[in-house]
Amino acid sequence: MKTKKYFFFILSIFLLTFSIFAQSKVSVTIIASEGPAQIILDGKLYGTANPQMTISLAKGSYDLTVRKAGVGEYKQRITVGSRAMTVHAPLGSGTSIQQPNYPVQPVQPSLYNLHVTSNVFGADVFVNTVPAGKTPFTGSYPPGTYTITVKSPSYPDYMQTITLNRDMTINANLGPSLVPFSLGNLIPGAEIYLNGSRLGVTGNNGRFQTQVQPGSYTLVIRTPGYIEFSLQINVGNSGYNYNPTLQARNASFRIQIPGLQLESSYRRNSPWNQVSLFVDNKEIKNYYGQSLDLSPGQHSITVISGVFQAHLSQNFSAGKEYTLEPFTGMNVR
Repeated sequence: MKTKKYFFFILSIFLLTFSIFAQSKVSVTIIASEGPAQIILDGKLYGTANPQMTISLAKGSYDLTVRKAGVGEYKQRITVGSRAMTVHAPLGSGTSIQQPNYPVQPVQPSLYNLHVTSNVFGADVFVNTVPAGKTPFTGSYPPGTYTITVKSPSYPDYMQTITLNRDMTINANLGPSLVPFSLGNLIPGAEIYLNGSRLGVTGNNGRFQTQVQPGSYTLVIRTPGYIEFSLQINVGNSGYNYNPTLQARNASFRIQIPGLQLESSYRRNSPWNQVSLFVDNKEIKNYYGQSLDLSPGQHSITVISGVFQAHLSQNFSAGKEYTLEPFTGMNVR
């Protein structure tokens, strides 16, 4: 009976000692900037972080080494207290901190918050070439020098090297890449405008080519003899190619008959009422003093005054104004 009591007494002491020992353990999470990396404490290999590893340690100070082949190792003296803690280990940063008796915890001033935003939502963020997350991004890092890279398809990379010695915010403005912009089927010398800015003129082949940023624009094309062309367009990431159709302006003309060509009776009594005008064999009424429109191309003009008439066949150019002066004459053979 005494033997059994003695056995239970020893077992109780063992369980109590084990419980006290277990409760004294503290959770320590080590995050390497690149994995897999070896986690070494006081010269003893505890395992591999890929890129994170959590271990339970008794209170006290430890020499931490985070090591990966081909990358500069990270060393730090850490002190484990009564609270769980996290250690960020940026490999290859050249940072080696020796801080005896200084606890490394997320709330301690040895870690600073890094915020990265960009004008492109969800852009990839890299810290020292290691993928860290997407914008908007927030992470905590020890003091040191870091190269921050922000990437997004169809945009040039944003890169900035910083010295992290306080909480910092980086605003990465990703400027869109230029894309091809091409127009065809135009008259040589046509002026091209986007949002009111003149880009240039078309060449002798009737084409216009340049590069612009993707976005929404008002396209305006101005060509002598043609109605101004205007169109709302969207230039995508692959560029823009368009062959617009321009509408020619009408030609215009007016009739001017010298007074000497009219009979005196016509001059005294509204002589223009006695002069008939035909365009393409169709009589035009009430034309005097007015400028008349014609579609570009070949047209016949006939003016009849009394027994005399003048006839003209003319190719009228788009947008051009003409003044016609018919006259009578006599050929002597």
